[in-house]
Amino acid sequence: MIHKSRLTQKRLSKKRGISEVLGALLLMLVVVIVVGSFAYFVSSLQTASQNRSSFISNIQNENLQILNMQLSPNNPDVLYTIYNSTVSYDILMLSSNSVELLNSTGQFLNSTADSTVFPLYNGTYNSIGYSTTANISSGEITFGNGDCSFGTATWNYANMTIRNLNIQNSAVARIEVNGLWLPIFYETNGAGQIMANISASTPPLTIPAKESVYIALNLAPYAIPRNDSLKVTILSSAGNYFTTFYGSPTAVISQSVNVENSAVSERDVPTFDGSESFANQSSYIEAYIWRIDVPNNTLSTWNGSWTETSHIATVYATGEILQYRPEAFFNDTQMANLNITGPFRVTLTVVDSYGLIATSQPVVFPTDGNIAPAGSLTLDATTTCNSGYTVTVTVSDIFGSPLANAPVIFTSATSGVIPLQSLAVTNSTGQAGVCVQLDSGVTAGVVEIESGNLSPLYVQVPTT
Repeated sequence: MIHKSRLTQKRLSKKRGISEVLGALLLMLVVVIVVGSFAYFVSSLQTASQNRSSFISNIQNENLQILNMQLSPNNPDVLYTIYNSTVSYDILMLSSNSVELLNSTGQFLNSTADSTVFPLYNGTYNSIGYSTTANISSGEITFGNGDCSFGTATWNYANMTIRNLNIQNSAVARIEVNGLWLPIFYETNGAGQIMANISASTPPLTIPAKESVYIALNLAPYAIPRNDSLKVTILSSAGNYFTTFYGSPTAVISQSVNVENSAVSERDVPTFDGSESFANQSSYIEAYIWRIDVPNNTLSTWNGSWTETSHIATVYATGEILQYRPEAFFNDTQMANLNITGPFRVTLTVVDSYGLIATSQPVVFPTDGNIAPAGSLTLDATTTCNSGYTVTVTVSDIFGSPLANAPVIFTSATSGVIPLQSLAVTNSTGQAGVCVQLDSGVTAGVVEIESGNLSPLYVQVPTT
């Protein structure tokens, strides 16, 4: 009995040992499973956290930039528009009394079957003003009546390149111009052809990392003047705003007077310099347009008002520097009726490489008679006077027009000749005359006549 009891105890002891080992193994397995599950949970949390950090970093590092902008119309000669409730045309300046009209797509409007030129019937280009009414009819633009008005030229289109500077993809959802969110914009190719329309009902336009897209905006419905600054804001699909400001250029005029030799005398050449004008951002001044207003006395004497357009002749010139030489702008007939020596008024309009424009304040140049100095001194007539002879001469300027208020000196070139007046001043027709007497017993003599730097004129009295 004792032997059996010991065997039974050994068997029970062996079973307990196996159970303990199995328990320990099961416990270790549970611990391994728990630890593995916890590690996976921690790893998942870390992955999610990294994804969130990457997403936040991508949003924070998102950077969309407008690389370049080109606005239309970018022709510097398009400064004004004419419009009514149904139509609007840009005015392309051709000359002081004729223009061409362009619609919003840049196509010319024909005045006749053979020409696109519209004469300005009872006005000139300088007659265009914001309060001026006009009418387009019979191939002409007439001023002072009709249902059309004038205004500053406005933008029709804008083409731009948007660059994604981030290492992650971005997308453009909306575009705002001067506070106006555009309902639609267009993706184009490098040739300007429309590839897709982007609006609130379409997916945003994707811009791959480190790449660019071409965008076109239709600005015609918003009548944004060309002399306004532009603020363009891009809204990305991630909710970031990227704003670029395009400030209008600034037109600056400096003036001086250069002296140059003409054929017979020195003359003053008023010079106007626009080189101090400047543009903003990466733009530059692309065009300089000078407007020169000269009083016109064809109808009657100018009253001194620059708003009296019927008494103002207007011409235009281009270039960074303007040198005012009247013969470069007017023919002889015109110069005879214009105040070519001043006062005259100069205005500068500059256009930058984006097409933005700015116009300076007018600069009034005072009267300078030496712009058209004396050019010739000629004998006009010799007539009788009190016991003598009146010698009349004509002084003309270098352009052949009579020169008023020119001093003329009369002196005796031979003995016995007595000018009763040594100094005379030319009248409005350029004439000056002095009575010359001869001493008793003197039958003839010579009078020397001078005016400025002109060669002296010798006149025999009496003439033979």
